Amino acid sequence: MNKELEEFNFFDPEVMKFPFEFYEKARKEAPVYQLPGTDIFFVTRYEDVKMVARKAKLYSSEFDTMMAPQEPDPRIEEVLKEGYPGVATMLTRDAPAHNRYRALVNPAFSDKRVRDLKPHMERIVDELIADLPESGRVDFMHEFCVPLPVWVIADALGVPREDLPKFKHWSDQAVARFSGVTTPDEDVEIAKSIVEFQHYFAAKIDERRENPGDDVVSRLVHAEVEGELPLDTPEMLSIIQQILVAGNETTTATLAAGMVHLIQRPDVLAELREDRSKVTQFVEEILRLETPSAGMWRVALEDSEIQGVKIPKGSKLLIRWASANRDEERFEDPDEIDLKRENTMDHMAFGYGIHICLGHFLSRQELNVAFNKLLDALKSWKLADGHELTYVPNLLLRGLGELELEIEKA
Repeated sequence: MNKELEEFNFFDPEVMKFPFEFYEKARKEAPVYQLPGTDIFFVTRYEDVKMVARKAKLYSSEFDTMMAPQEPDPRIEEVLKEGYPGVATMLTRDAPAHNRYRALVNPAFSDKRVRDLKPHMERIVDELIADLPESGRVDFMHEFCVPLPVWVIADALGVPREDLPKFKHWSDQAVARFSGVTTPDEDVEIAKSIVEFQHYFAAKIDERRENPGDDVVSRLVHAEVEGELPLDTPEMLSIIQQILVAGNETTTATLAAGMVHLIQRPDVLAELREDRSKVTQFVEEILRLETPSAGMWRVALEDSEIQGVKIPKGSKLLIRWASANRDEERFEDPDEIDLKRENTMDHMAFGYGIHICLGHFLSRQELNVAFNKLLDALKSWKLADGHELTYVPNLLLRGLGELELEIEKA
């Protein structure tokens, strides 16, 4: 490493795309690092990240108002008037309000509920693989990695397949909203997509009130927990948007990353082909190594201190799951895939504490189904000639933008 820590500008899109040199240097030299000229503290070591995520009474998740611009764009305000009021729900609420939302929503994504979806997932994967050419160049990102989680979560929400392009657009716009690299004009377009999304799903909510089905929207509409108020429409819209992104972008990114790692690590591929029971460990190692949900915000509610660094009340903290999951103090040879690693499940790719990702059972099962079936269906794959791996800059998420492969079916 030749660069000094202060030479890194984390808001530079290139650093967002390739942050691991910055993470490693920060873990070694300044594990709690105040970004120059800001009140933002990066937390990069495993134990510190875990501690901040656990101490919700000291480090709050209610960061939505903190992230709002000091001078709102009147164009955006005018657009949002046409929709429903924004409501902070699961991701951006602390206990006890957070507990109410999870109690009402968790049953729709329980381990048993997800296991019941496995045959349906397998049919979707089979359908996507069947549509791939027998051999030759394929846009694997958009022919497989994108549609799989989109189809699964859309079917779970009861969205018809013909509306999937809208569904994907809304998800992309929601991700762009938190990227940290959008322009004011792009923010206006994002606001328009939010309103469009709201009206679409508000209509679905009204339909499910009259005619409930076996889908997530119906379960949200009719969710009941003793002593808790049912969800209203703005709350359900907020939750559905979070489900949309969490059930989509992160699984797509992990699928693409896994295929690339198997190209780069033929020994791991051979090991998986020889012993398919190791696919589950492989999935967890890719989640640890790539961590698509790279970080999350917290707000200091009181003056505090971490690793000797004073954190003033009101400061913003960026806890970096992606750095924690490569912490040398926690994971031996952290940059390698180790199918015998005993503590892989200690990773925090789905977060930690009360805000652990609602859809972690769903994502894990999709990934296991997908990689098992791809190992059956594909004799070989490699990066297509001339294709370069490019990542999409985003402050909180990380993943490939494109993935073109040369494949040969078995």
